[in-house]
Amino acid sequence: MKFGGWDFFLGEGRTPVGVVLVHEIFGFNDYVKSVASEFSKNGYWAAAVDIFRGTKPQTVEEGRKTRESLTNTEVLDALGNGLKLLRERIGGRARVGAMGFCMGGGFALLGACNLEFDFCINYYGIVQDIEEVEGLKCPVQLVLGSEDERVNTWAFQSFLPTGNEIQQESGPSPLSQCEACLSQARLGRTQSRSCQRCVV
Repeated sequence: MKFGGWDFFLGEGRTPVGVVLVHEIFGFNDYVKSVASEFSKNGYWAAAVDIFRGTKPQTVEEGRKTRESLTNTEVLDALGNGLKLLRERIGGRARVGAMGFCMGGGFALLGACNLEFDFCINYYGIVQDIEEVEGLKCPVQLVLGSEDERVNTWAFQSFLPTGNEIQQESGPSPLSQCEACLSQARLGRTQSRSCQRCVV
C-alpha cells in the first residue's frame, strides 16, 4: 500500500503495539514481509517500508550504492510516515517502535533518535554520526552478533559510552546498562555474548 509517498507492506494486529520495519541492504524483499506477517499472526501491527523505492540490489556493493544515495531526511520521512500510518490504524493507545536489520537497524535507530517512537529494536545496525544518539528518548534493544567486530566495536566504544554520558548529564537514560557492560565500554572492549541484564 502507498502512504505518504512510500510503499508499505502492512500486517494488521489485534493489540495496540506495532513496529515500523526497515529491510537490510538487499531491499524490500519477501523476508522483511514475512517478518511483518509473523508479527501480525502474533497480534502485533507491522508496517514494513520500502526505503529503496523499488530498487532490489543483487550484490552488497549495489546495495551500498543505493544506501549512499539516500539522505537522512528521506530515511526519516519514510520512518515518520510509517509511524503515522500505524498510529492512525491502531488508535489512541498505540505504542509504536522502529525495528530493522543491519542497514535497516541503523535506520531504525536513526528514527528513534529523531522521531517520537516508543521503543527501538536494532539488529546489528549503526548510526554514522554518534551525536544523533543525543536525541534518543525511547528504550533500545540492540542485538549483536558475537563475531561482528565492526558493529560490536561501535556499540561498546561509541554507542554505550555516549548513552552513559547522556545519563550523567540529563538523568536516567533510555539505554539500560549494567555495570559490567559499562566497564567493558570504558575499557574499549567488546563482549562475545549477549548481556542478559541489559536492554542493549
